[in-house]
Amino acid sequence: MSRLAAGVVALLCCTALMAGGIAAADSSYDLAIDGSVDTPDRVVTLEGNEYTVSAIGVVDPGEPIQVSVEAPTNTEYDLYLYNDDRRSEDRINDAGTSETFDGDYPSGSYMVAIYADGNFITVHPVVVRSYDVTIDAPATAEAGEEIELSVSVENVQGTPTDLEGVQIVLSNNGEAETLTATETGDGTYTATTTLSETGDYLVYANARGSDTVDGEHELVGVSQSNEITVQTATTTATATPTSTPGDGGDGGGQDPATATATPTASATVTPTASNDTTATVTATATATSTSTDQPTATDTATATTSETPTPANVLTPNDSSPTTTTGSLSVLLPLGALLGFGLLARRQR
Repeated sequence: MSRLAAGVVALLCCTALMAGGIAAADSSYDLAIDGSVDTPDRVVTLEGNEYTVSAIGVVDPGEPIQVSVEAPTNTEYDLYLYNDDRRSEDRINDAGTSETFDGDYPSGSYMVAIYADGNFITVHPVVVRSYDVTIDAPATAEAGEEIELSVSVENVQGTPTDLEGVQIVLSNNGEAETLTATETGDGTYTATTTLSETGDYLVYANARGSDTVDGEHELVGVSQSNEITVQTATTTATATPTSTPGDGGDGGGQDPATATATPTASATVTPTASNDTTATVTATATATSTSTDQPTATDTATATTSETPTPANVLTPNDSSPTTTTGSLSVLLPLGALLGFGLLARRQR
């Protein structure tokens, strides 16, 4: 009997644990807080149990925390408010669908929880902020493009100035990336990143204080979330002009309509073949027409030799030929010589 009793106790314990796990994931319960910021899914811990949350409520010091509840009909439940030490700060018994925590809560991280049937069903983080946080992000970007994100942080008057750091969180398709922003002065922090995947990214910034909660520095300020749409990178084709023959491009060549004529030496030679025949040879200049982008065309005039018969009684002038004169002068020369010899002989007598 003792073994049987032990078995029953163990079975009841297992059933209770399973019931607690199911209650923590019960989708029939939901919490919403005014002024909440959508965030990537993350896991928080309360009383040793883990819960997935996707929003953070943000209120100013001294302001009430407005809570809306969805729960099954005719179900009794309580609302708890836990501080950053996970101690109960406030409680509303037999809560309804709309409740308010109106205490004067100091800045820091809190958590609202639904408690029903001996278990915490679901939770919702809340930040009573000590820093006003805003983020500046582009609305669109191209895949693979580096973008810069800028965060402005300003202390809320009358709250602690225990800022430890500033983070920027981006998420897409369930994947989250957390960037640590660098201070550039005057309460401004920046970070750069490259978004490689197309789609819609959720981005927000948070400020963290010096105290720790669940192993992290507590939240002391959260910005509103923005959306960045990442599109496929566009490429622009650049046309490269190609010079073709006859297009008169800027390649340094000449216009095909312009030809360069290169004349050869020009001379006219008229040799004298004989007293009877005169040969006339004429050398004509050769002009070569050259076009840069077209095949070279060469026009050559052929020298022409012509023989023109010349009558024998026509004297052809020639500077290099001697001229001989015959006639009556050839008779007078011997006579003069004889007269000279006669006069010389007479004087000797």
